[in-house]
Amino acid sequence: MQARRFYRNFDLGIRSTPVEKLKSKYCDGNSKFITVNGTSVHYKDEGAGPVLVLLHGVVSFLHTWDGWCRELGDHYRIIRLDMPGWGITGPTMDEQYFCDDINLFLDRFLGALKIDRCFMAGNSLGAYYAWNYAVHRPEKVDKLVLLDPIAYNQSLPYEFRLAQIPGVKTLINNLFLPRLLIKTSIERLYGKKERIRPEVYDQYWENIMREGNRRTLTKVFKFIADMSVSDTVYRDVKKIKVPVLMAWGDRDIWSRWKETIEDWKRDLPHAELVMYRDCGHMPMEELPAETARDAHAFLVKCAAPKKGGKARKKAGAVKKGKRK
Repeated sequence: MQARRFYRNFDLGIRSTPVEKLKSKYCDGNSKFITVNGTSVHYKDEGAGPVLVLLHGVVSFLHTWDGWCRELGDHYRIIRLDMPGWGITGPTMDEQYFCDDINLFLDRFLGALKIDRCFMAGNSLGAYYAWNYAVHRPEKVDKLVLLDPIAYNQSLPYEFRLAQIPGVKTLINNLFLPRLLIKTSIERLYGKKERIRPEVYDQYWENIMREGNRRTLTKVFKFIADMSVSDTVYRDVKKIKVPVLMAWGDRDIWSRWKETIEDWKRDLPHAELVMYRDCGHMPMEELPAETARDAHAFLVKCAAPKKGGKARKKAGAVKKGKRK
């Protein structure tokens, strides 16, 4: 088995994964589908209580929240989905993934589920979509949990720069995407490589190789690259009025908090901040119990956070004054 897994790392990524194969492997009794703007959206709607909507990030899928669902399923009605362009959902008809497009998509998706208000949590690009939705639909979002969010100017990891090289986009979209590149990227996304379960490599690989998803990758990477030098995108951050919990892994090399944290503090002085030690870009996947516990503690608070609250640092976080 180990030898076979080793040799699979050298798959050149020429053939796309048929969506029916993904459904047979990754859908279960809780999987549901709903058509939004002509796209069949894969989602799960589990638990009971206040509604908590979970938005994953780049090259990801709804299973990244499995740990949170185990931890929080007794407290919330949890709705998670393969976001447009990713996972089993795959590309939309127009293949547009800017925040205005996602805002309209979420309006229709949540409307179809008869959800008027919710808590919303997002990771990476999903956090960007979440805070934008809270700005433009403030009547729909009560609280935000932003894990490794993006908004401000920052340097980019090599994966984004690689996708911008002339000709590389065409190769990825139409010819091949080496599995080894995806494997090394996953290892860079985690704070500790030993936390990666073997099946995680297969899951990310098979989902990015879903028919059409490679086009999303190059399109969204270009979108994020443009956003990283924009002088307008981040201006809406200060318009967020709902309570916010922000969390980062202190080893995150994608959403580079060391370059942006002071901007976040300046524009969101009311936000609470947690940093998870030895954790990477996806804390909810790498440290599901700790991150879910912190999110729950934040969501059940009745009082609004005080302005200028200090960051917490755990063993999992980065606090002024470490938790023992």
